This record gives sequence, C-alpha cells and structure tokens, in this order.
Amino acid sequence: MKRICSLETEYGILFPTNKRSVSEKIASFVKGSLRLFHSPISSNYALLESIRDDSSMNILTFETAREKVRAYWLNGVQAYIDNTRHLELALPECSNPYDVAVYDAAATQILDEIARRNGGLVIKSSIDSWGATRGCHENYFLLKDSLHRGREWLPQYVNLYMTPFLVSRILFAGAGCLTDKLEISQRARTTQNFFPSSPTSGCIYSSKDDERFSSNGIRLHVVLGDANMADYATFLKVGTAWIVTTMIEHGFVSSSFVRTDCINLLHGISNEADAVMKNGSAINSAIGLNIQKAYLSLANDFFAKHSDLEDSVTRCVLREWEFTLDCLERNPEALIGKVDWITKYLLLDAFAKSEKKPLTDESVKLAASEYHLVGANGLYAEAVRAGFCSSFVRGEDVKIAMQTPPSDTRAALRTRIMEEIKEKCTLLIANWHLLRYNVPNTDRWGFQTIEYDLHDPLMTKCSPRITDSTGV
Repeated sequence: MKRICSLETEYGILFPTNKRSVSEKIASFVKGSLRLFHSPISSNYALLESIRDDSSMNILTFETAREKVRAYWLNGVQAYIDNTRHLELALPECSNPYDVAVYDAAATQILDEIARRNGGLVIKSSIDSWGATRGCHENYFLLKDSLHRGREWLPQYVNLYMTPFLVSRILFAGAGCLTDKLEISQRARTTQNFFPSSPTSGCIYSSKDDERFSSNGIRLHVVLGDANMADYATFLKVGTAWIVTTMIEHGFVSSSFVRTDCINLLHGISNEADAVMKNGSAINSAIGLNIQKAYLSLANDFFAKHSDLEDSVTRCVLREWEFTLDCLERNPEALIGKVDWITKYLLLDAFAKSEKKPLTDESVKLAASEYHLVGANGLYAEAVRAGFCSSFVRGEDVKIAMQTPPSDTRAALRTRIMEEIKEKCTLLIANWHLLRYNVPNTDRWGFQTIEYDLHDPLMTKCSPRITDSTGV
C-alpha cells in the first residue's frame, strides 16, 4: 500500500579544535571529555553554509527572509537550521517505510561526506552528554475523509488509540541511553505530556497546524522517537506505525486498546533494559510486549479483511514485527545489529567487562557516545565491520537515493521543477506543497508568476498556474 511517511532528524556536528586528521579516533581529541556531543550553534550554521556551497552534491538552494539558508538536495532531502538551532534533515515524502530507511541512510551518508570534507564529524543521537535532546520526528499522512470526525477531533482520537502502541514501541525502537545504567529510550525520560505544554516540553505528538501538508489530509507528527543507527530499527519503527495509522484511519482499533497510564508505562519500560536482557522481573516491559502483540494480531486481522492493501512491504513489516517480538521475549541477544539499545547494551557490557570497569566509568560513557558517531570511526560502524551488525537496506538502493528522489511522490515533481528553473529565475516560495517563481516576459515589460500547487503528497504530475504582470 502507498501511504506517505517520512522522518525529520536533528544531527549533532562536532568540529575538532586542533589540526589533527578527523580520521583519527575521536577519543584522541576529546580525551577525558564527556561533553562529546556539544555542538556550537556557529558550527551548525557553518556546516549548513558548506552544504549550500558544495557544488559536488548538485544542491538546489534558495534563501528566504524567514530562513536564511535552506538547501534542497536533488534527492528531495531538505537541510536547514530548525527553530532550536539544530542542523536538521527532512527526508522527502516516501510512500512506504522501506524507502524511509533507504533515504535516512542516504541523507546521513551525504551529510557525513560533507562534514568530513570540512573537518567535522556527524553525531546521530537524540540526546547529548549535556542532557539536551535532539529530535527524530516522524510524519504520517491521514485522510480527513476517513476520520469522519473532522480535523479538530484528531488529537483526541490518536491519543486514545495510538499512544499505547508508541510508548511500548520503544522496546524495539529505542536507541539506548547510558546514565547510571542503560535505559532503553533516549527520549522517554524527558517525555511528560501527550501534546506540548510549552515550546520546549517533552511530548509524544506535536500539535502543529499542518493544513499546508495537504488539502485533503492531515500530517500526524510524532515527536516520541530516537534517532536510530540500525536501519532495521528505522524500518520497523516507521513500518509498524505506518500500519497502525492505517488501521486507525479505517476505524479498526477498538477502545480495548485505550490506557490511562501511558506516560508512566513509557518510563517504566525504558528503565527495564537490564531486566529484559537478563530475563529478570520486567513488569512494565512485559505489559509493553503484550500491547505490541495485540496490535500485531489486530494488524494481521486487518490485512486479512483488506487484502487489497497488502503488498510485499506490509508483509515484510508484519513478518519482522513478529520476529522481533518473539526475540524480545525469548532471546533478546538475537536482535544485535537490529535493535539499537540491545546492540549498545551488549557492546558496552563486553567493553566494560574487558576493561574491568563499571558502566558508569567515563571510558564506557565515551564508548556509548561513539556508538552514534556516523562514519567509519563510529562504534556501530566498527560492529558492522566485525560482523556483529549488517545492513537491512540494500546498498545499491542507498546509492540511488543519494542522487534521486522517490519516484512515486510529489518529491520527484518538486525536485524536477526546481532543477529546471535553477539559475534561470527568482524562486519566491519553495516548500512541501507550493512552488512559486517569476520569469520575465519575452515580448513586453513585466514578468509572469508561475505557481505549482502540490496539494497531494502522492501526486507526480501538475500543471502550473500562470499570472501575468505588466510591470511599469
């Protein structure tokens, strides 16, 4: 089935202060420092300027008064500084979760290449060693007509029927957070509300006004989520939510899934990493696992009744979902390389034992930080080379995604138009749903304003609207 989904990920950028090669171990120039992820705001802007000016990436760019620099890559990815001054990459609209995992890998690889050419390193983590959080937000498209209740009812509807799924999903979507112990999720401890009570409050959903996303649908913006190094986790995280939103849209999730203790359950699950790995008393995680099994069972029933929506991607999600839940219950170690928090737990535990250090030792915390270092020097990359981890997405798909946008969404149309007009005219507006630019009249004074209304995220064709201005 084709349903729009996507990710927006905030990255940390680290620039060494000395002249040593960035290919050296990161520990060598941050020795003794636990503030590994501290990324000065000036570094974010400096790298974004480098992204804008890097001609080797064939980047489409423009400037507006609202956002000084926003870079559109030819593969549909947008790079910009967000409202909290983080460097953020927004993936193009994808029609399925496999494409999301592919474009996430492609965007991260492009960013890493640009950063290294400019002497920097990229951190893909949702928390830094100062305790500040970065976002990895998910977008899902819901048709207004299918909700039957109107746009204003969506927050209450989703909060009732999707929140239990999201808080228990950290069992396979968490990236792991090392404090005085290893916690399953990086964002769980800062999440206190369903919707934001303030601009900086930790929440599960964003209450943004997203009419601009589509004229016939609504963007569900999920804030509760960690940035994953394992592409398997990215695929399963997005894929399961992709299916659950589909069931919610069809009114298939019943009131039996509603819970009133979701925030407490989220915190409880996140604190039980050790119990899950050692088959201990993981009460909250057992509850979470049963919740996931119930949603999986419902999903199997749903596709049995809606076979027209089933395809190879949905079957893959269902198969891997069942496999992962079975491993979590019987043999969590089988998920090394697939689930980040488990991979991190096993690697750090082995490292601490080999060094005869406790998990709270600074050297272990530094190793935990290095897990999220993108590129060849990161701990996750070392685990891949050692054979502990393997890529879920195909390398050839990532190479294609580094150069071209998804062909079955408006990202391809938007990119094609921007490529055609690059350096030929003044681009006035460029965002998800609208392109507007001016071209001079060839036979008289004035100019023409050409506008493309990209109202449908799945559209691949669009005729322009042309307005003529005679000028003076």
